[in-house]
Amino acid sequence: MEKYSTNDSKNKSNNILLKKKKLANKIYLANTRYEIIKKVVSDSPDWVEAAYDSVDWDVVWVDTSISDDRFRKLKKYQKINHFIGMKGITRKDELCKNLKKMKQSFPQSYNFFPLTWLLPNELTNFKNYFKKKTGSKTFIVKLRNACQGKGMYLTKSLDNIHKYESCVIQKYIRKPLLLNDLKFDLRLYVLVTGCDPLRIFLHDDGLVRFSIEKYKIPKSKNLKHINMHLTNFSINKKSDKFENSLDPEDATVGHKRSWKVFLKKLKDDGLPMDLVMKRIEHLIVKTICSIQPELKHYYNSAHISDYSNSMCFEILGFDILLDYKLKPWLLEVNHSPSFGSGSLVDEKVKYAVIKDTLNLLYMNSKYRYMHIEEHYNLKKFRSKYNDIINKNKKQVKENLTISRFNFENKNLGGYKRLYPLKELLDYENLILFVSNSWNKSTGIPYTMKRDSFEYLFLNCIKEENMKEKQLSLTCGSVSEEEYDNENKDEVRTRKRNKCKNNRRYEKDQNEQEQSEQYQNEQEQSEQYQNEQEQSEQYQNEQEQSEQYQSEQEQSEQYQSEQEQYKRELEEENHTNQLQYNKENLLFQKCYSNEVNVNISNCSTSC
Repeated sequence: MEKYSTNDSKNKSNNILLKKKKLANKIYLANTRYEIIKKVVSDSPDWVEAAYDSVDWDVVWVDTSISDDRFRKLKKYQKINHFIGMKGITRKDELCKNLKKMKQSFPQSYNFFPLTWLLPNELTNFKNYFKKKTGSKTFIVKLRNACQGKGMYLTKSLDNIHKYESCVIQKYIRKPLLLNDLKFDLRLYVLVTGCDPLRIFLHDDGLVRFSIEKYKIPKSKNLKHINMHLTNFSINKKSDKFENSLDPEDATVGHKRSWKVFLKKLKDDGLPMDLVMKRIEHLIVKTICSIQPELKHYYNSAHISDYSNSMCFEILGFDILLDYKLKPWLLEVNHSPSFGSGSLVDEKVKYAVIKDTLNLLYMNSKYRYMHIEEHYNLKKFRSKYNDIINKNKKQVKENLTISRFNFENKNLGGYKRLYPLKELLDYENLILFVSNSWNKSTGIPYTMKRDSFEYLFLNCIKEENMKEKQLSLTCGSVSEEEYDNENKDEVRTRKRNKCKNNRRYEKDQNEQEQSEQYQNEQEQSEQYQNEQEQSEQYQNEQEQSEQYQSEQEQSEQYQSEQEQYKRELEEENHTNQLQYNKENLLFQKCYSNEVNVNISNCSTSC
């Protein structure tokens, strides 16, 4: 133990010396409660923790969301670990709204989110679905602003749901992928370092969270067995059956395990996890693309002159569930995932995530030093740089984006870049669609111009073109007759021009295909909306016809009751008439008898 303590003390002293030799980046950690972040900073030679009352810092780490005013007051060389507008996917209700909007226009692309309803606004829609749905009816109810599994419960009945409760109802995934009869979900860490363009990274390590009780298909008897259906660590850790993993490299023991190790085990078991990971990556990019215009709007409204797009970064926790067909389902997105290190697995995974995040922040940018100079000597900065920046805004922005792109590719660590990628440039059309939807809601005119980031991949394109040239020269070699008739230079220039024309033609074709694809998507979205309107109109007509039929039935019933009442009255009148006639006859007989008796009495007396 003494050896280890002496080594630790030596390492700390070495780090302090290194930090003194060069200017270390200052990070303000007074607003975070997680000790593991402070540990990463103290172990790093590039970072030092700022004092509690200090104003001079480069990065601030906050556990809660930030306000517009706080972000606006930041200096251009400072960074904060949250974006304004990220609540569009981190709040359960906002995530539901945004993904449902996207699903209306792109139903095949956005089919990774369970059917969801917001109460009390969509109560009638939910009731209609509940009545029409046959077979299993199991739903999970979540409070809109709750976290850590608070207020969550399963139900099979409408009576258990309070109609005025502000909550989110999701269709429960009844057949999840199981391991040793236990249900599990994934907590994956996604880093966003920019919004224009989007910069999205996925860490190769995460957490696999298991339920405690063996899973059974939900029935009314086991709906209240929370430890069977929910995998939340904050709920399951309270149970006596919860088991911590003592070895982070062991993928078989514990109710919380390392995703990196667990993924390797699934691959060894023969599951096609490369395909599953591709689906998960696309799922993440599509989810964040749905709020890109909102992030860009809030960022530019506070710091429109920051061309580096580097003042914000955020680590998101994506909760994903795999079903028995290995289809990934997005459950929710956490804007401030817990960095508590209660176990060895937590410490290993979260330490790597935070360390790799700080290494990706691009703190040594020349543009950043320019802003530091601007802050301390405003007049000198304006005379030196202002005209250059104002005249060449686009070029400055592109150069900064390229330099940062290259820096990030060299310092990824455990992260993998998800966007922008050369093979995902088609997602620019998706972002354009979302931007136009955002513009429509805010009253900005519709635009067909998209932000293209092909210049980030110019080096790759040049290398590919060089390979194509070599292939064209080797395949279409110059014959002797051509050498005799023309000079070598002329032949080569002709070949190059031919290659250029071919590339231009291919580029034009690609642009035409992309525009046609976008138009097709627009037509599909319009067609889908028309179908939706027709279906709603059909439903309204059906309801009106049902209402008319019920009114007709009521009127017929009323008429039959009236007729029956008339019959009864007629029968009663008829019986009364007969009885009256009988009584009248009897009365007449009695009267005649009395008259006869009186006459006979008179005659006898006479």
